Formats: sequence, structure tokens, C-alpha cells
Amino acid sequence: MPGSTQESRLEFSALSAAQQRLWFFWQLRPDSSDYHVPKATRLRGPLELPALERAVTRLAERHSLLRATFPLRDGAPVLRIPAATAPVPLPVADLTDLPEPAREQALAEAVDRLALTPFDLCEGPLFRAGLVRLAPQEHVLVLSFHHIVVDGWSLGIVERDLAEDYAAALDGTLSASPLPEPAHDYRDYAAAERAPSAAERRTEALAYWRRELDGAPNCLELPTDWPHPKVASSAGGARRFGLPPQLAEQAGQLAIKKRVTRFVVLLAAYAALLGRLAGTDEVVVGVPVSGRTRLADEGLVGLFVNMLPLRVRLRPESTFAELLHQVRDTFLAGHEYQDLPFQQLVEELVEERLTSRHPVFQSVFTYEDQAGPDLGLRGLAASAVPVRIDTAKFELTLHVAFGSDAAEGWMGYRGDLFAPETADLLSERYLRLLTAALAAPDTVLAQLPVLGAREERRLLAGAGSRRCPSTTACTG
Repeated sequence: MPGSTQESRLEFSALSAAQQRLWFFWQLRPDSSDYHVPKATRLRGPLELPALERAVTRLAERHSLLRATFPLRDGAPVLRIPAATAPVPLPVADLTDLPEPAREQALAEAVDRLALTPFDLCEGPLFRAGLVRLAPQEHVLVLSFHHIVVDGWSLGIVERDLAEDYAAALDGTLSASPLPEPAHDYRDYAAAERAPSAAERRTEALAYWRRELDGAPNCLELPTDWPHPKVASSAGGARRFGLPPQLAEQAGQLAIKKRVTRFVVLLAAYAALLGRLAGTDEVVVGVPVSGRTRLADEGLVGLFVNMLPLRVRLRPESTFAELLHQVRDTFLAGHEYQDLPFQQLVEELVEERLTSRHPVFQSVFTYEDQAGPDLGLRGLAASAVPVRIDTAKFELTLHVAFGSDAAEGWMGYRGDLFAPETADLLSERYLRLLTAALAAPDTVLAQLPVLGAREERRLLAGAGSRRCPSTTACTG
């Protein structure tokens, strides 16, 4: 065992609260891909493989968590970061000899293997890369990480650094000497969480969330295709849909007019839909936030993201425009206390945990602006390759992403509660309600349409739905 030298103190350190939570989940389901963060990008043009290999390894040298493992030490997990960086393999799967239809199928299988093969948090590595060659000047680069070492913000940093190092390797200016030790890294962030000043801040934040969530509904009782099981499954999926350009433009215009953001407009419409579906005048929606409250953390790769439980009050007589201001104010107030780890909020405020339901909120809204591959490797045209989603952390997740020239969304769902076609139906209902709200924001919430004409005719004709209400009581 290492001694108490400065070197060993740097090599072994404590996990952050978010990392402890993910390590615990991995212990429960070590073969799951629930917390994988994959990125697949199609690259067209003359790719220089040796330069890309050097750039990929440089990522692990630049960002200490990309070479981290989480072994047990004295019965508890620790964060281990070796000083030396081992080369990151970049295996190449050559599919050029396959005919076109078989090639695309083989590509999907290769991407799945790279993206979804389980990670071993104790042994590592927790970052892997692979390349699929489709033609002499067409490749797909797959980068896959465990969420314990990255978040969504981190992917932007990874792509930027990979592009810079690839360009330097092409120019012959990528130094072979080790990079200097950074003045600040993720271990400093984890240590700051345990500082006395952080404890004082947590007390203040807990007081806020205790007041904010007092009396809020514990569970969102949506109509589901199947009753809630005693133990929730992580199996699920996601159904993609397009956001019409006119709708995206209207959302931006209304945001400017009402002095809110486009994020608030889209979140408010989702909350209104959930309330209508559940027949309730209050919903709690989970929203991810960056968790990077210090300037020094903004350039780091690591797990900083946190979840905010936003309580939205849906008075039927309120207009959509009034709802926008409420959602904006609620988000801004909660954002002030984003540094309280969600797991600590649960430990303090939730008296009884259910194995069938996520605590505090069961539905999540995520949002990306200017999303897209933007890998920007010199001399190569990049485009995103969808990665199959076969897990779900929440009962429903609405994700909306705005790229430079298009907007799209996907509805994630738990497979033990919802059928894929139900997710499609929910996406249609969201777009229908959003369209009406953008066209007439002074419409009261109760009058915003949710059902299409065909659904209304079926209901009037007395046609039954195979969806049944949840049979699991939600307490605690």
C-alpha cells in the first residue's frame, strides 16, 4: 500500500458526492450501460490515423479523470489517478469490403460495442476510443466514457482539445514531452465539497429546498401502458422527433418578448403537458445544471452536473405567458442553490425511498443550444451518428437540442411503463400544446390543446385505451 507521501496523496483521493452516487449504482448493476456517455461522429475526408492516435492519447494526458479508476481501499472507493499516461488504444474496424446495406448494419453493431460495452470502475479504463472505416475517406470515430468521469459540458472540452491536438500532430508541433501538472483539477473540486465553508452553504441550501418542496407532490402519476412494478427497470429507449423551424423561431421570438429564455419556453410547455396528462395542478420536473459554480472549474473534464427539482404550479386559470414568468423565477431561485448535490437533498428530505420510483421527480427536461458534433478536425467534414439508447434513468425525459441549422428532440421512456409508440404520441402532444401556446400565449392553460382530432373522436366514441393508471402508491 502506498505510504503517506505527497505522491500517494495525489494518486489516491476522495470521490465527489456525485461520483459516490454513480459508484454505488455501478455496484448494483456492473453490467449496465445506464451511465455511459458515448459520442459518435462521421468524418469525411483524408484522415491521418497516426495524428488522431496521438491526439486521443493526449486527451488522457491533459485531463486527469480520463485516466482515473475507482478501486476499493480499506473497504471504500477512492479516486486513483496515476501520474503516467498509458497510450489510449484506437482500434480500427475496417468495413470497406462489405456491401452497402451490410456495411451500415455492421457500423451500427460496431458503434454499439464501443459505446455500450460495460466499464469496470475499479480496473478501468473509463475512456475508450475506436474508429470504423467505411471507405478510404469515410470513418466514424466513437468516443465512450463512463459518466463518473465526464458530463455533457466535458464533451465540448474534449472535442475542442482533440481538434487542437490533431491539428498540432498534423503540423508536427505536438510535443512528445509530458504536459505540466495543472494548477487546478477535479480533485480540488471534490476537496472543496468537504470544506467547512461548503458545509455552511449546504445548510443554507437545504433550508431553501425544504421550503420550496414542502407540500409538493411526491410522484407524478402519469397514465402508463403498464402498472409500475415493485422494482423499477433501467431498460428503456428514446424516440426522436423534429422541431419544425417555424416553431423553433416562434419560441425564440416569444422568449425575447416575454424576457425569458428559449429554455424556459420549452420547459414551461413540457410542465403544462405533464400537468394535463396527470390531471394535477403541480408538477416537479428535474432539470440538469452545470454545477460549475467556480471559474476554475469551467475548463475541467469531470462530473460536475447536478439536478434541480423545479416545482411548477399550474393553476388552470393562469395563461401560458404567466407560466413563463413563474418558471423563469423558479429556475433562477433554484439555480442559486445548484451546488447542493442532489443525493444530499434526497438523504435529508426524503423519508422513504421507493424501489419503483425515482425520488422527488420522475420526469426530466434537458436542453442543448447550438448542439451538434462540431468536432472540427482539420480537413474533415463532421456529422453526428446517432447512438442507440436502450436505458432510461427516469420515467420520461424530454430532450430538445438546437443546432446551427436545425432543432430536434427525443422522448426518453422507461420500457417497463411505456411502449415506443406511446413515446411518439407524447411527443406529438407536446408539439401540439407548444404550437398553440406560441401562437396565443395569453391562452389559459386549461384551454391549450393536447389531443389530436383522431384521439378526440376515439374518446367521444368511447374507444378504450390500453394505457392504465399506475397502481403503485407514491409516498415518502
